[in-house]
Amino acid sequence: MRSLEILTVGSASDFRADTGEAVGGPAAGRVSQAGRRSVRDNTADKPDVYDRPGDGGTRHTTRYGVLVDYLRCIRYMKIMGRQPPPCTVPPLPPLQGTLRDVIQPVRIAASILAADFARLGEEVARVEPYLDLLHVDVMDGHFVPNISLGIPVIRSLRAVSGLPFDCHLMIANPENFVEVLRHAGATGITVHIEAAPDPRTVAHRAGQVGLGFGLVMNPGTPFAAIDPYLDLCELVLVMSVEPGFGGQGFMPSVLPKIEETRRAIDRRGLEVGLQVDGGIGPDTISRARRAGADVFVAGTAIFRRPDPVAAIAELRELAASSGEGGL
Repeated sequence: MRSLEILTVGSASDFRADTGEAVGGPAAGRVSQAGRRSVRDNTADKPDVYDRPGDGGTRHTTRYGVLVDYLRCIRYMKIMGRQPPPCTVPPLPPLQGTLRDVIQPVRIAASILAADFARLGEEVARVEPYLDLLHVDVMDGHFVPNISLGIPVIRSLRAVSGLPFDCHLMIANPENFVEVLRHAGATGITVHIEAAPDPRTVAHRAGQVGLGFGLVMNPGTPFAAIDPYLDLCELVLVMSVEPGFGGQGFMPSVLPKIEETRRAIDRRGLEVGLQVDGGIGPDTISRARRAGADVFVAGTAIFRRPDPVAAIAELRELAASSGEGGL
């Protein structure tokens, strides 16, 4: 039997081409550790997330996940010349929170720039089960007046971590480092529009080697600079501090730009994450979330806290509970 392997919200499933039924299958075994961990840790208190039985065992999904499954099933079966089955969604309790919580779930990325580099592996291992991404700041001393870390550190961390590596490139000539970053273990890269005013070449190279691609805007750079290239992105990063140094204070002046970016993403119907980096902590994450961000980079607010695990939980809860003014 031929099946179509797809990735849904928080899990993976197969579709049976004859019935359109979503079932567990080979794809489920290829969900990343981070994906499984994110579902496991973040579904216990969410009534819109439920267990869906299948031939391959029980899997987690959401209402949105069911609809995504169904729409992809329709497309596949039309290609195969078959009649799509009816869409059935199991009875669920009323949705708590906002639509944004479902279609733009909160993701937390810990910036290792604030970690203890003498114990970097231990620091990452301690927080890994509670994170969605690991944010890796790569600085070259040219684009920004600081040097942070490079390929050897990324390669060493990849050997001990299954998290997606979100590599923020604060470097000149980023197109020259795409392949080596991929081989070192990067999952995605974000490139400053100030370093690559026409990012099509670096975006193309990233796609060729299987790297996710995104663009970054400094605080003083207007959204118009990346607007023509938004369709190239899986992620847009709005800097809320000047790049190059950790531990800076959040700049509220970037909030209108976050709002503008969110409107553009939604207006075009793009599946693009909106990340904010710089000064994110308990006092600022809610404002960034209300402005439209869904991916939050925190370094000092995680690694410099007495209990980093509790700090992550607090950030996630504050972001999730601040969506009342959202969608």
